[in-house]
Amino acid sequence: MEWQSAYYQVPHDFSAYPFSYPQLSQLVKVTPFLSGETTRLMMTNHYGKAPLTFERVAIANQPTMAGATEVGAVTIQPGQTLATTPVDFQVEAGRPVYVLMVAERPQTYYDYTCTFEPSWVNAGVARQAGKVPRLNDRWRVRKSWL
Repeated sequence: MEWQSAYYQVPHDFSAYPFSYPQLSQLVKVTPFLSGETTRLMMTNHYGKAPLTFERVAIANQPTMAGATEVGAVTIQPGQTLATTPVDFQVEAGRPVYVLMVAERPQTYYDYTCTFEPSWVNAGVARQAGKVPRLNDRWRVRKSWL
């Protein structure tokens, strides 16, 4: 059996307006279109000029990240897409999953993605490593992730 994409969104090139943070926690809600028992994440650093490191990547069925499955630490090289190690985490088509990414070191982010429609995908960002960001469900507010 081959891997199938359950959700994909192309990042925008923000190399002219990069975001630099001393730490970062971001929570991304994704509603997959497929079901499966094993999950892996595809993470990009297409436009980056340096490696991006997330010391913690986890996936859960709720935005509080209670009972999260740890994916592990990842480093994404500049201009690359990284497929994480597969983890035993069941997804169901139409049921949201939540991905938490935590960066404890200063970094600059060039890949940028956003939406105004929070029912299928949503995101929240905090500028510190120890916090799980809250998701805003108002459609008039942009939700973005790096």
